[in-house]
Amino acid sequence: MMTEIAAIFHWSYQEMAAMELSELSLWNKQAVEWFHRVNGVKG
Repeated sequence: MMTEIAAIFHWSYQEMAAMELSELSLWNKQAVEWFHRVNGVKG
């Protein structure tokens, strides 16, 4: 999960380690949606 977030939003491990799991899950969902949108992935 954190890999997708770091790749899309360019956040450091330290920034993400301070987040709650629910917040990380939200950002992960947004990162995956962004990736699908820019790469034309249907699903």
